[in-house]
Amino acid sequence: MLKKFKVKSKQKSIYPSIKNLFKKIPIPSSIKLFFKHRQTSLPIHKQISHAFVYLITLILFVSIITNFSLHLSSNNLKKVETIINEQLILSSKIQFYSLQTNITFQRYLAGNNSIHDVKKNLTVMDETTKSFLQSFHEQDNYSEKKDFLKEIQSFQTIYKRLQEHIEHLPTTFLDRTKATKDTLVLLSLDRVEKMNTSSNKINTYTVNHTKPIIKKIHKQNNIYSLLSIIIGVLSVAISLYFVFAITSKVTAFRDHIHLLTKKLLHETNDMMEISSTVKDDATSSNENLFSISRNVAFFHSGADEIGTNIDQVSDGISHVSRLNQELTHSSTKTIDFVHQTQNRIYSFSGELKENITAIYHIVESLHENLLQITEASDEVRILSDKVNNIQSILTSITNISKKTNLLALNASIEAAHAGEYGRGFTIVAEEIRSLANQSSQNAQEIECIIKELTQFSTATIKMLNESTKGAVTSIDKTKKIITIFDEVDNLFSAVVHDIENIKNLTALVSQSSSKTTHESEQMKDYSQNITAKTQTFLSSIQEFGSTLTTIINATQTSLNGIHHQFKLLGDQKKNIENIYQAVKNL
Repeated sequence: MLKKFKVKSKQKSIYPSIKNLFKKIPIPSSIKLFFKHRQTSLPIHKQISHAFVYLITLILFVSIITNFSLHLSSNNLKKVETIINEQLILSSKIQFYSLQTNITFQRYLAGNNSIHDVKKNLTVMDETTKSFLQSFHEQDNYSEKKDFLKEIQSFQTIYKRLQEHIEHLPTTFLDRTKATKDTLVLLSLDRVEKMNTSSNKINTYTVNHTKPIIKKIHKQNNIYSLLSIIIGVLSVAISLYFVFAITSKVTAFRDHIHLLTKKLLHETNDMMEISSTVKDDATSSNENLFSISRNVAFFHSGADEIGTNIDQVSDGISHVSRLNQELTHSSTKTIDFVHQTQNRIYSFSGELKENITAIYHIVESLHENLLQITEASDEVRILSDKVNNIQSILTSITNISKKTNLLALNASIEAAHAGEYGRGFTIVAEEIRSLANQSSQNAQEIECIIKELTQFSTATIKMLNESTKGAVTSIDKTKKIITIFDEVDNLFSAVVHDIENIKNLTALVSQSSSKTTHESEQMKDYSQNITAKTQTFLSSIQEFGSTLTTIINATQTSLNGIHHQFKLLGDQKKNIENIYQAVKNL
């Protein structure tokens, strides 16, 4: 490495190697074409990433080249300066030791020093001369080298002659007059003077030799500095090109993201409005379902009481059947009563059909808007009509109880006329009257309950009409109610049929008292059938209640999910707004 940075007279310039290095760097047009091709084949974020990588690579490359060149220049300067300083120091030492030898020799002639002091100075000067000559031989050839070597050889020759003369001189001179007349002393003085002259020339040659070397070193340093400046300017220009390309891509990418986030923000606002509407509808539906659930619970309790009262009526009929033998005389009136009851039932049936027709018209008008909720409302109306039928039947039962009471009273009168023989019939007649009164009271209580059920049915219909939006999710469950109401319709049809049978049986009672007991048992069976069908109706109401509870739970779960989604949409909207503002501020 040292030889590469020696100062040469015929040293070649380092410009060609640096020039070849820069020839390998692509010109701006080729760089532009390269990145233009890359732009068409890569997405924008990869183009930006690659542009940053190229820019960082270029900066690192320029930094490495610049630092390397400065490092080489600094090392070259330090090594050459070390050599030059060493030569200057050695030449100065030779000059100093020559002068010191002259002074020591003069003191020797004066008797102040011995010849050994002179020899000692000559030995030190000889070592210094050898060191100087060795450092001088390490350099390459240059124009003044021959003259320089000639002068050094002359200095060494003088030194050798002086050393030969000194070997023959005495150790000391006590008389200076004799010393100045001695031939060896005179020759030695001449050699000392010549050695001083030669050392001065060597020092002069050394100084003259180092000046152009220092100039060349400074010139090289200037070249390195100029190259560093050129490389820095080129790197800045290319960096500006990369920065411009990156900035344009980032701007385009920012505008694209800005449009997308703005569009996404509008869509999120629309979703928030839709979610708010769905949330309100679900809340209204949930409230309506809770109201229906409360009405169904009331229906359930009323149906339980109806079942209990019907059981009591059935027990009363059982008791009456044992006393039917005493009611032979009242059979005609009973037939009339049954006939009237049947006529009322037929009249009520006609009115019921008219009401059903009106309900169907209402259902058809509502079916165009919300078919599923209308079907549920129709089924509730049918339930209300059936409850009215039950009320009519209870009215008939009340009338029957009144007639039975009259029949028992007549039986009591007839028994009183019979005297002792009719006392037993009197007791039976009183018991029948008591049962008839109890049946009438129970029928009135049932009628009150039926009225309350009718009121709750009306309220339920109103709530169903108000909850049209929330009833869509419960359509599958409400289909079961249709089946239940069909069963109730069949139940009341069976009740009409049973009343017809009662009428026929009452006619048979008037024909034959022996058959009264059997027919009373059949009446009991019919009452039990009514009880069983009422229980079926109760079970249907319970099933409807459980189904409605399931619907309410499902609706509540959906409502909770809607609340959660609404909250998530709110958070998402905030995040999108933050992104939109961040992109807008880019």
